[in-house]
Amino acid sequence: MTLQSGWAKAGSGMTAVFGTVVNPGAKDVTLLGGSSPAAADVQIHSMVKQPDGSMKMTQKQGGLTVPAGGSAELTPGADHIMLVNLHSALVNGGDVSLVLRTADGANVEWTVPVRSFAGAEETYAPEDHR
Repeated sequence: MTLQSGWAKAGSGMTAVFGTVVNPGAKDVTLLGGSSPAAADVQIHSMVKQPDGSMKMTQKQGGLTVPAGGSAELTPGADHIMLVNLHSALVNGGDVSLVLRTADGANVEWTVPVRSFAGAEETYAPEDHR
């Protein structure tokens, strides 16, 4: 499993990791969550449209499945990896490491650059986290 063009949004409190997860293997792989020295928890999240039309960030039940020989996109406003309760702010130009756990018990390790991004105007704050 690789993360192509991976990056983390600069920020404090909570932030997200984006990129293209590529699975060159012969079996589907499901990412469930993980850990990072930069955060108290690492979770798979998605943005879900609510009945009133608003978008709400929620933890993705069952994780993120990446098809065999395929890929899954992690993008602002859609599926993404959340770094929850950062120990300190992630600043533009730095790096952050994370370990993702798969449904079959394997670990996948990635290090991604941190960059500023205002595109989707998402705000990751504890009150939005459920």
